[in-house]
Amino acid sequence: AKFTPTVSGTAQVTGRLNRAQKASLEWAYLSYTGVSDWTFQIGRKRLPLYYYSDFQDIGYAYNTIRPAPDVYGWDVVNYNGASARYQTRLGDWAVRQDFFAGGESSKNNPYYKLIQDEKQTVDWKNIVGASLELNQDWFTTRLTYVQSKFQQTDETLGQLVVQPSGATSGRQKFYGIAMNADLDNWIIRSEYAIADRADYAYKAKFYLINAGYRIGQFIPTLGFSRYAESSPFPIYNPLHNHTSTVALRYDLTNKSDLKIQYDRMTETSGTPFAGSAKVIAISYDVVF
Repeated sequence: AKFTPTVSGTAQVTGRLNRAQKASLEWAYLSYTGVSDWTFQIGRKRLPLYYYSDFQDIGYAYNTIRPAPDVYGWDVVNYNGASARYQTRLGDWAVRQDFFAGGESSKNNPYYKLIQDEKQTVDWKNIVGASLELNQDWFTTRLTYVQSKFQQTDETLGQLVVQPSGATSGRQKFYGIAMNADLDNWIIRSEYAIADRADYAYKAKFYLINAGYRIGQFIPTLGFSRYAESSPFPIYNPLHNHTSTVALRYDLTNKSDLKIQYDRMTETSGTPFAGSAKVIAISYDVVF
């Protein structure tokens, strides 16, 4: 909704078919564009940890059925706060800088339902971060930094959870870089990131690389991703996963597509967490 030439409001409710997962308010913010090259926003937004974060729910925007789960997945995906975006050009380069701050409290956190039966509340407080995106012709790169205070509460006991490091709260840091190419018929996507949660138990490194080639209305794609943790605490079991992907996209129209994808996910942790799996998926995407 546009209220004035410089003030607008945006809201989005997202529903998913996963069992026991309710519709959620993903976006709800006001935007102000009255200053040249700047956009200021306040409200609820997607936490921009990754290249696809702003449009992760728009399957039509990428060639695979889903972004690699070895990379795209964390206990908090939104934040409530404020952001500022600056866009300009430096010679042949298009430049976009984002600065943001806020916090999020996630009750009965869906991520921790995968790990334990007791309901958990996850708090990311004092979130601050920035990203820089550069684009020239066929090449795009994006750098990201995010940090916050982290703590976890057992809702049944009403107590802060003691992490394997012995801490109940501390600071976490995320560093990321994406380097993408759209050169002639080639479509290359890559990301590398580090999650530093050393105050609690571990550090994680994860990356993905996809290569697709357009043949008429078809785009076959090969991909590989990896997630690996390290921890100095014997009580913590570090996770190690990697996934190989083969996908085929067929563009039905300029607003819809069909995709089929095969994923082979392998877990090599010392003590298995979820185990290895093979997945075949089919999807239909449409935008309007």
